[in-house]
Amino acid sequence: MVNFDHVPDELIVQILYLISSADLINSVQCVSHRFYHLCQEPKLWLARCQSDYKYWAAPSRARLARAGRANRGPWKQMWLDRRRGDASTARHFEHVLASKVNRVRHLEAICRRGLNAKDFLLEQYHLPDDATDDVLARRYYANTALASVHRGLAIEEWCKVLCKSNGFHRLDRALGAFDMFVLHDADEDMDRIEVVLDELADEFRRDHERPGIDSMTVHERAHALVRWIRLRNLAGMPDPSFNYRNVRNCLIGHALTDPEHPSLPIISSAIFASIGERVGLRAFCCAVPGHVHATVLSNPGESIDGTPLVTDPRFPQRPGPPIVPHMTLQERMVMGDGTEEGGMGGDGVGEGEREGYSGSSSSSSIPSLAVSPIAIAAATTPQAHAMAFQLKQLWPTSATTTAAHDSGVVMQMARFSGSLPDNGERMFLDPYNNEQEMSLARLRQSIAEVDWGTVENRDVHLLPMPTSAIVQRVALNMEASWSHANQVSNVPQLSAETRRLRRGDPDMNLEALLYATIWATALMKPLDSPDWDRCLDSLLARFAHFYSEDVWIIAKFLLPLYDRYVELSGGNVANGVGGLLSRLAAGHAGDNNGDDNIPPPRRHNGPPPAIPNDPNGRHAQQPRQRGWTDPRVMIKMVYNLDQRQPLVSRRYTQDICEKVLFRIGQVFRHRRFDYIGIINGWSPDDPTSLPSPNNMSVAETATPSDAEDSSGSGRGTPVQVSFPNGGGGPLADTATAAAAAAASTASAAPRRRKKSAFYTCLRTGVERQVVAQRNIEIVTDPDLIPEALKFLAGKHFKRFDRATCTFVSNLREFYPDD
Repeated sequence: MVNFDHVPDELIVQILYLISSADLINSVQCVSHRFYHLCQEPKLWLARCQSDYKYWAAPSRARLARAGRANRGPWKQMWLDRRRGDASTARHFEHVLASKVNRVRHLEAICRRGLNAKDFLLEQYHLPDDATDDVLARRYYANTALASVHRGLAIEEWCKVLCKSNGFHRLDRALGAFDMFVLHDADEDMDRIEVVLDELADEFRRDHERPGIDSMTVHERAHALVRWIRLRNLAGMPDPSFNYRNVRNCLIGHALTDPEHPSLPIISSAIFASIGERVGLRAFCCAVPGHVHATVLSNPGESIDGTPLVTDPRFPQRPGPPIVPHMTLQERMVMGDGTEEGGMGGDGVGEGEREGYSGSSSSSSIPSLAVSPIAIAAATTPQAHAMAFQLKQLWPTSATTTAAHDSGVVMQMARFSGSLPDNGERMFLDPYNNEQEMSLARLRQSIAEVDWGTVENRDVHLLPMPTSAIVQRVALNMEASWSHANQVSNVPQLSAETRRLRRGDPDMNLEALLYATIWATALMKPLDSPDWDRCLDSLLARFAHFYSEDVWIIAKFLLPLYDRYVELSGGNVANGVGGLLSRLAAGHAGDNNGDDNIPPPRRHNGPPPAIPNDPNGRHAQQPRQRGWTDPRVMIKMVYNLDQRQPLVSRRYTQDICEKVLFRIGQVFRHRRFDYIGIINGWSPDDPTSLPSPNNMSVAETATPSDAEDSSGSGRGTPVQVSFPNGGGGPLADTATAAAAAAASTASAAPRRRKKSAFYTCLRTGVERQVVAQRNIEIVTDPDLIPEALKFLAGKHFKRFDRATCTFVSNLREFYPDD
């Protein structure tokens, strides 16, 4: 009689493929020694790594891509590490939901896992309505953590544009980084954008098999490609007079995946250049003022028609952008090139358990450029030499040397006087408008009409545009679209079309894209530019006010950049907002609150370093005072506020119960302004004492008489020092006391206490709204509540009770009686 011992091992292993991974670990491998050894089969766990988890951090993803069908590898250990990492993420996530205290710390621990945490976060984001008691909170904070992970990947990509590329490549990924800020739960990330472009290039090759594109000249191939792109509607947009400033036109991922493929001229040219690079063209964007075009360079020594290139002694030869063979995403991962080794994320030893900031500026692998490539490209030869000398003197490291060499490529391209030779070595196209070739004379005329730059250097705009400069220019276009969206906000139909993206709340998407614009500008703008410090102020203010969960991104990517800026500034600190915050931080230097691992600022003893005279013999001016904010101070404030205990409001007297008629979680309509909101805070008689968990103002800017129905800290509120996550800590307490003393001195009339109760509410488009009790009209129809408001409610509420038309409070730390 045949028993189980006679069954071949191969057949048992095939049966094990049908059993869940958890059962294999918990049950099957414990049956016997034989089953234990069979459960160690590498192919079995390689298949589980590929099927159980869709997203992996870059090092693990590259290892899986190189695995093939090999029957070797630590696949079971990788699966176990991922499972332990997800268990750690689940514990941190429960802390996020349970309490406001240390919420940023726990979000940071989740986000530092990178893509390894994405599967868990998507599972929480897509929970059905009746899955758990706190489904709204889980969706909201899963989306918050997922968005921070995506932003970290985007900012990391921008840093690699400057530090790990040769200046003219990674264009598709650099522009796709903007899409990451509004990705949500979609699949159109940077990798997907790269795959879509690879598929389009393969499709173009298939459509031109006879004759093959390899037999075409550069001129014929470029014309065939621009005709193919126009035929596929991959460039331009419908009705530009009405749609030009739509926000989606600035996003390359949206342009590639949207059925209408709308895009600005710079995105249309970038799509042409990205596909052209994949089909063997040396295609780039060129920064013609007012309208970005595409330029195609011939092969070295040849014209675009394939004839030998005749050199003119009046125009010395200049090296063009280097020729780098293009590899697809899959090829790069298999070969181990471009796999983002050392990038964010991972489930190695201790990584899944980190709860706070870890690392230092000296350990960061992301150096920063003091002078951007576009600034060097527009410089004259002596100035370019001086800039290169400063790069070598300031950053004598291998990574910096690479960056200086990459920028030197652009410098060499700019070493010419006079005009570009019209000898057939380049051609210009405008994929946005048509498929016709643009003549060099016509482009020169368009530059002369706007009088862009000096006459002798006008043709520098006809040279290939570095990737960093394209990112800067897209950021400027996105800022213009953001301004246009706010200008037309009073026209509902126009405003909705301007802000519309494939998913997500339009207001939140618009703020996220503005945040992306500020980040891109801060990374790509030269550190010695006059307004870099103002860009830093804008970035830190928006981070502290809306994106405190990005504290790990600030620590990893902005601190090294800031240290370079301090070196270039000679260590001078201005007496502005940044100086005030720095002095406040110094006053509480002994109160570390467990943040000793934040790297200290670099000290500069003695006078500022002398600056050599410029090549023209003039004496350089001393470094000017700059009004900047120290990122270390902001990081410390975020951690201090994160640890602050909530201020409790109780209904402990009969007087309070009679005055405060409404409760946390009730939905209301404003009697005067007709908007729908959710009550998330109350005060019996004084609006300035409202303890809202999302109030980040140092002190209320409104007096009790005019605080009624006013926004305490609405988005876009000008010139206001802000603190994240509703509180202060030691630094905020000091600043609050100083602001309150100044306000009391300035006001001569005594304040009157209001006898009516006041409330704070959650509503779309406004961070914090103060409402008088007499203007509240309770809503009992659940269908009147906007879907966007239901999603935002997860910030303060667990779930929606449709029977009572109220939201179940998650603010018991602040209002235990509600």
